Amino acid sequence: RLTEVADEAFVLRVYVHGTTAASRVRAFRYAPGSTEAQDIEALGTGSLTFIADGFWALSMNRLNADFVIAEDEDECAASPCHPKATCVNQMGQAPLCTCITDATQRYVPTEDQGFGPAGCRLESSSSQHVYSADLHGSTAVLFEVFPNTTTDFGWRIQEITMHSDDVCSTSS
Repeated sequence: RLTEVADEAFVLRVYVHGTTAASRVRAFRYAPGSTEAQDIEALGTGSLTFIADGFWALSMNRLNADFVIAEDEDECAASPCHPKATCVNQMGQAPLCTCITDATQRYVPTEDQGFGPAGCRLESSSSQHVYSADLHGSTAVLFEVFPNTTTDFGWRIQEITMHSDDVCSTSS
């Protein structure tokens, strides 16, 4: 805890092992009696600048607080989102998964909000349909059905049969 009141900027040299100028390192301030971390750069009360070889300069114009230096993990590197979603890493927070919409397909988030294999689903429209099946208590199977060519008078699916074994003898 730094408790002196500074009349001018105070610079502290810190070492964060294995970091480079491209690392996502941030400094956070905890005011006396507070449990809320405040990013010093967002507050405008200081800055963190890479020097070299893992060394950083923490410049502060406001002390009387506890300070934490942390490197933010890139959670998107682990691919947490649905294959039809983009991942946006957020500093100090969980990543944001956004389901993809393009000219031919519109994926919308499920209750999983874009995360994992069930995070997005294809939105139904007049030319494409989505069917999910209850397979042993989970909707792990997803059918996406859409025509390859223009259909002037529409089309119908008469039947889709699922089997729970490899030889297609037992319906599920």
